[in-house]
Amino acid sequence: MSFGDVRKALDAYAAYWDSIGCLSSRRLRPGLSEAQAQEAAHGLGLTPPEDALAIWTWHDGEGAAADFPALCLGDRGGFFNTLRFPSLKVAFRVAECAASYCEVAEAASTGDAQSLMLEDIGKDFVSYVDLDGPGAPARLWDVPFMVDRGHPVYTVDCRDRGDLDALCRKTTEFGFSDPCGLGVAQVIERHLEDLRSQVSDGELEVDSYGVLRCVPQG
Repeated sequence: MSFGDVRKALDAYAAYWDSIGCLSSRRLRPGLSEAQAQEAAHGLGLTPPEDALAIWTWHDGEGAAADFPALCLGDRGGFFNTLRFPSLKVAFRVAECAASYCEVAEAASTGDAQSLMLEDIGKDFVSYVDLDGPGAPARLWDVPFMVDRGHPVYTVDCRDRGDLDALCRKTTEFGFSDPCGLGVAQVIERHLEDLRSQVSDGELEVDSYGVLRCVPQG
């Protein structure tokens, strides 16, 4: 996926929100400059691929990203329908917490004293493992651009491997991170297809306040 492909997918997603009268796209932060995004990533030893730069130079996440106030599906949803779109700063923080959880989980499996921390940390953050090496915990290179209640859901692999783009990783709650075989643009396009389908089928609707809501079924 190229920079342009990701931007096209993001623009189409935002345009659909506007077309149905939902205000979610209006709550997006201004995008970072490429220099700002690179500087933030380089401070953590990362070199963002085109996919990651396309995301956060388009918009730096949802407004008031520290607590992700929602305009979709009650108090849980965000720009990506049920999933929230963090600023790059918040995305790095989520990645740090997930990596810390992995380290504690690994310690627990070996009987280390840190296992006492596992229960508390596990309440807030997902455990996911980078499958490039058996049992290797995820690190900051798995930077989430879709999150659910503080848990990374879709991430971009931002290791410096000389790649211009990268495949997404899909995480599961208290599960694993695995390449999903899709690029960033493809993941966004698939979410847009699902959103269109739910609205078309009457499962979701935009209310008079511009908020996307679930329609009671049956």
